[in-house]
Amino acid sequence: MAVYAPGMYRVYVAFADGPLVASPTWTEVTAYWVDLSTSRGRSSELDDFQAGSLTITFDNRDRRFDPTYSSGPYYGNLLPRRQIKVEAVISATTRSVFRGHVTSWRQTWSADDGQRCVVSASDAFALLSAQSTPTGSAH
Repeated sequence: MAVYAPGMYRVYVAFADGPLVASPTWTEVTAYWVDLSTSRGRSSELDDFQAGSLTITFDNRDRRFDPTYSSGPYYGNLLPRRQIKVEAVISATTRSVFRGHVTSWRQTWSADDGQRCVVSASDAFALLSAQSTPTGSAH
């Protein structure tokens, strides 16, 4: 699992586009993330490959990431399977860190941190693994 520090990372969500849109309209939400981590691949040669995952925590004191808050700027678009991506900017070069689909927008609150939204996401392999393959012979 990789954990990232703020500064050189940018976070985007395609709030209005579905999971299969190849070139969605991205909204930058970099200013709101406070913690993020990714995981992908396998731990050893004998393990099965796992779908990549992202966990990102947003500062949600203004409730912009609250799906039940009708005055929020993204109200009605905080849905599962929205595309999300994280990019790193290194020496003026942008590199992809993660691109996938949101699986949940979990709301949390604590006296220390206030309101947060913990977003879980998985990469395209999770969507692919959920598909069934036709049975029979392929010739």
